Amino acid sequence: MKLDQLQYVVTDAPDDQDHNDSKTSREVPPPKTYAEMYLKVGDKIPIETIHNHHRPSMRLPAKIIGWLEGNSLLLEIPLKAAKTGLVRLNEQVLLRAFNGQNAFAFSATVIKIEQFPFTYLHLSFPKKISALEVRTSIRQQVSIPVTLTIEGMGDVSGHIQDLNMTGACVSTPIPLADESAIRFTLHFDLHGVAFSLKLESHLRSTKTIQEKDGTIHHQSGLEFQNLEPNDRLMLSSLLWKEMQTQSGHNV
Repeated sequence: MKLDQLQYVVTDAPDDQDHNDSKTSREVPPPKTYAEMYLKVGDKIPIETIHNHHRPSMRLPAKIIGWLEGNSLLLEIPLKAAKTGLVRLNEQVLLRAFNGQNAFAFSATVIKIEQFPFTYLHLSFPKKISALEVRTSIRQQVSIPVTLTIEGMGDVSGHIQDLNMTGACVSTPIPLADESAIRFTLHFDLHGVAFSLKLESHLRSTKTIQEKDGTIHHQSGLEFQNLEPNDRLMLSSLLWKEMQTQSGHNV
């Protein structure tokens, strides 16, 4: 087993470049070993159960507590999840992780559930790992309706046009106030499971766009604030979904 501290990397904030300059993240060669993902003891790595005719997909919080290369991965889970049967022996689960640069996904089988001295799982060791490079300075084009809550302005409806790990570009019918503190919630689903991600941000840039039909809207660059490790993981999952969807893969 390997011990280390949780680490996350934050790089560039979004600017007001034209959308034509934005690029999507790219698939990278999958790691040959688990160790090449550079995950650490203490990293949060949510478990997603796979939808079947017995029950819908569910998402559970988990934390890496150790592993033995080629044999088993150990994850701590809430006691309630084990006692209520949310995770079952011999069940296949999906795991997603983000190491600050790349997003990974792999499946595993629950081979043992332990409840002493705390609740944790023995999972089969991943045999196949998918990887995508999530470069925070490169933005993924999206189209997500959103309601912004802005200090001094109340609620403003808008549309997120691109997104990365540190910020977003949002289009609104009215200009946003300089240095505004802005809160909003992203709603999305993965494998039929609905997620909500509450985000805080600050306005970094703004410009006015006039379309050919005379319609005017305002593009604003937002920088995320006070992101928690789980927020980063959920953002990487959302970006993964958008990348796969736009490349024609099912998510």
